[in-house]
Amino acid sequence: MTTILMVLKMPLSNAAIDARLLRFPDVSADKILFTYASDLWIAPLSGGRAYRLTSDGGSEKRGKFSPDGTQVAYSATYQENRNIFTLDVEGGIPKQVTYHPDPMAILDWSADGKQLLFASTMYSERPRYNKLFLVNARGGLPEQLPLFYGETAALSADGSQLIYTFYKDFQEESWKRYEGGRAPDLWLFDKNTGISRKLTDYVGPDSQPMWAGDMVYYLSENGAHQRSNIWALDLMTGAKKQITHFIDYDVRHPSIGPSHIVFQQADRLYLLSLADNQVKPIDIDLVIDQQSLTEKPQSVEKRITSSALSADAKAVYFEARGDIFKLDAEHGVATNLTQTPGIAERYPSPSPDGQSLAYFSDQSGEYQLVLHQLNSSASKTLTHFTQGYRYRPQWSPDSKKIAFIDNEQVLRVIDVKSAKMTVIDKGLRRGHYELENFQVSWSADSRWLAFSRHLENLNQAIFLYEVASQKLTQATSGDYNDFDPVFDPQGNYLYLLSHRQFSPIFGDIDETWTYANSTTIGLIPLRLNTLSPFHPGWRRLEVSSKVEIDLTDFENRLVLLPLKAGRYVNLSAVPDKLIYQEQPTQDPDKKDGAILKYYDLTTKTESNIIADVSGFELSHSGEKILLQKDEVYGLVEVAKDQELKEKLATANLIAAPNLKAEYRQMVSEAKRYVRDFFYDPGIHGLDWPAVVDSYRRWLPYVNNEEDMTVLLTELAAELSGGHIWATAADSRWRPKNETVGLLGVDFEVADNAYRIKKIYASGAYADAPVSPLAAPGLNVKVGDYLLAVNGTPLSTQDDPWKAFQGQFEKVVRLSISHTPKLEDAREILVKTIASEQKLRELDWVASNRKKVAQASDGKLGYLYLPDTSLNGQNDLMRQFRAQFHKQGLIIDERFNMGGALGDRLVELLNRPPLNYFSSRNAMDYALPTIGHNGPKSLITNGWSYSGGDGFPFLFKTAQLGPLIGTQTWGGLIGPNLPLKFINGGAISAPPQRVYDIWGHWAEGNEGVRPDIVVENDPTRLYFGEDAQLDRAISETLKALETHPIIKVPEFPSARIRR
Repeated sequence: MTTILMVLKMPLSNAAIDARLLRFPDVSADKILFTYASDLWIAPLSGGRAYRLTSDGGSEKRGKFSPDGTQVAYSATYQENRNIFTLDVEGGIPKQVTYHPDPMAILDWSADGKQLLFASTMYSERPRYNKLFLVNARGGLPEQLPLFYGETAALSADGSQLIYTFYKDFQEESWKRYEGGRAPDLWLFDKNTGISRKLTDYVGPDSQPMWAGDMVYYLSENGAHQRSNIWALDLMTGAKKQITHFIDYDVRHPSIGPSHIVFQQADRLYLLSLADNQVKPIDIDLVIDQQSLTEKPQSVEKRITSSALSADAKAVYFEARGDIFKLDAEHGVATNLTQTPGIAERYPSPSPDGQSLAYFSDQSGEYQLVLHQLNSSASKTLTHFTQGYRYRPQWSPDSKKIAFIDNEQVLRVIDVKSAKMTVIDKGLRRGHYELENFQVSWSADSRWLAFSRHLENLNQAIFLYEVASQKLTQATSGDYNDFDPVFDPQGNYLYLLSHRQFSPIFGDIDETWTYANSTTIGLIPLRLNTLSPFHPGWRRLEVSSKVEIDLTDFENRLVLLPLKAGRYVNLSAVPDKLIYQEQPTQDPDKKDGAILKYYDLTTKTESNIIADVSGFELSHSGEKILLQKDEVYGLVEVAKDQELKEKLATANLIAAPNLKAEYRQMVSEAKRYVRDFFYDPGIHGLDWPAVVDSYRRWLPYVNNEEDMTVLLTELAAELSGGHIWATAADSRWRPKNETVGLLGVDFEVADNAYRIKKIYASGAYADAPVSPLAAPGLNVKVGDYLLAVNGTPLSTQDDPWKAFQGQFEKVVRLSISHTPKLEDAREILVKTIASEQKLRELDWVASNRKKVAQASDGKLGYLYLPDTSLNGQNDLMRQFRAQFHKQGLIIDERFNMGGALGDRLVELLNRPPLNYFSSRNAMDYALPTIGHNGPKSLITNGWSYSGGDGFPFLFKTAQLGPLIGTQTWGGLIGPNLPLKFINGGAISAPPQRVYDIWGHWAEGNEGVRPDIVVENDPTRLYFGEDAQLDRAISETLKALETHPIIKVPEFPSARIRR
């Protein structure tokens, strides 16, 4: 295929193609460096033609010129690891400087060009924050600067001082006008004195420091319009001044050179002259092939988002990448029925008579119900909605009506011939995912509709709708959670699922209980004179041509199938059989999928159809089943012990995406998603259509997925709230190590060799990895030297982890010695580990707990809460169970990664004694047995996210004790709701927000504020002086003095009243 070369010119002129969105720029005395299409490019300072510096298949970003302008240092992602490389500006072979698998972001060169400054989580106790490092530009062991954390930084000319931030800013995230606890400030660190001091204290982000003599330039939103602009801070006077004054879009990624600052603003690059503060745009030409924009036929099977089986089971209809496909089940011939690039068609649904296909299309600008005639290919739009999102059309058996539900939970029925719509009901509690799986059941004669809906008690009840009379009846009481009603195809019964089996499971750790595996399967005879199949006098009934329902005493006729209660879902029915999935017992270690089963009402037996089923659909005849097993589809019979021998040929679903058209549709989709799903219908007071239009202007310059992600991220950020993000990729990048083996140690250089400085052990923590060098019998000690790996000697001129490339979770042979001489070494075999992070966290937690115990003379316990999901709940219970007997507790949730809101955690900590037991020959104890009624305090900081906001919010509401530290992230707008684009990308439009019991909004943009504000000094914290922990100790001890704890009250001798 011919490669197409195009000249991309900026700014917009009469050129046929004009690309912008050049990112992560840097500037030297005569050149500009930037990233475009994941590669590095260099252009003259005056603008003009640029040349591509890198062309590897990975992603190169954040390039920085060396002080003499002859080299470039950059961060590159290859094989999922992001390391630092250097390269001559004229090209050549890149030099890899670092090899550790944790992500690394290059920040700067030292003034003499000998060292590189970078940020990484490689030594971080928690993955939320980076630390700052210097490394020789030629390689070697990175040296951590004496700061506990750091994100962006700039070195002074003599290298003796550093201006830095320690919170991440939001340049790569979707949050503008942020005023929460993670807003970074500028700090100055003096290496000679070892002292840090704060330079700025704006409520929003101050970041990206750039040093020029006595002046520090930086990014701040501290202006009238709260747009990110460049500011200057005079280090001699402390005066601050706004330098740029953009009001329409934010300044991004500024970088300083000898005489200019280069930065991105909107879709352009600009130069700021340090001599006179004048700003001018840069015109740059790129010569680059645009092969990705050609409409190449390709399989879209990885973009399947819904499927439907034809009535005769001879074809399967797929929604994939916005088109609707028909796949011949036998021969694998695929037909693209819609062929509409840049238009989203969703939820195909073939009619039972095989004549029509219903789906929703946004061709009009809003999602409308479309009827496609399968014989003639003619299409007809049945609806004319002005807004809203709608879900799967569900046909009546006579193919005359369609039921569907929308994002506002309004259930409608439309007459296909007349297009007349009837509103049936409106739900109370279903979210997007529940609505995607919402099902109605039509009676065989199309006269009745059954569905479930939530009531105010949060149970679901079964509702029956009679089409002719338009009468809706609540058929079950809602005293139990009844759902998934399904009509018997023969017209005699209504089947349903119900949570009616209450069997508490008591815990081993404490005496609380939970209810799991409570789902039962039931049936209700539709008529008063119809016997249950389990009645001794039952005989198989004839098919009822007209379905009659006696609504009187309806629920009292319910009969439960003689099956053990479990986790049943997706109930369906064929004549005399019920088909359903049984999910595995709730067990985090159980990996098996759901089993598809059927129950035969004539033989009263249950049989397995097939295991590990993600989803299924019955054909209209009830003879075939369309199965989905992960990304594989196939057909099986309604019979026991089926095997999926042949998968459907989904690779034959071929489309030729028009990326430009897709990008236009994605902007419109983002506009609609936010309008229809964001928790605030007023969208925080924004003129949302105008905001979207302002970013729509960038579309002519979007030429790849990375460009589109920038546009979507900036657009979503205008909402100004937590749990908001966007990407044009099919997943957000997360660091994942699958190449480099680790040992759980710190190294230092001594005697021109690598000496072991620390070995991290997990202690008794069962779920953590153990440092391979801490294994019993190896006798490896701190102070020993690691001299060779698999027989290859280590050089201190290289990063030690270079020797562990390709050794991910593998057995390696290490040469260990108590001297730096290889001839003194002994060889040991160890298996490397994937990550050291949990080991470092546990070491930090153990150090904090020891400090608390020593400072309080054993009176206080210390509990660390890493998140509020399953992992955090386990950690909290593990620690609480060991320390609940302490007189006071300090709970530390700094760097909390979120999860659930945290109400169960607060319940655990809020268990005052209700009574005590006096026991003969045993210690007295309280009820609840595992509880704590002493003083508590909670430590928070700006890295406490989502559930890390929710937990202190609830802790404060429950008045369990003071919050100490700094305010949290501010993520009580949420959780996130990823709404998919046709290309696999997504935008999150959080559908809810927390408010308190007094009717006030929780801190959705500011974070939960502590009762006692204490900010840690990063330098002192590095050396073990944790001011926040110290204050928590003193406050909790003070509370103990005021309200001493009585473990067991005194009581009089027992007497029997006569």
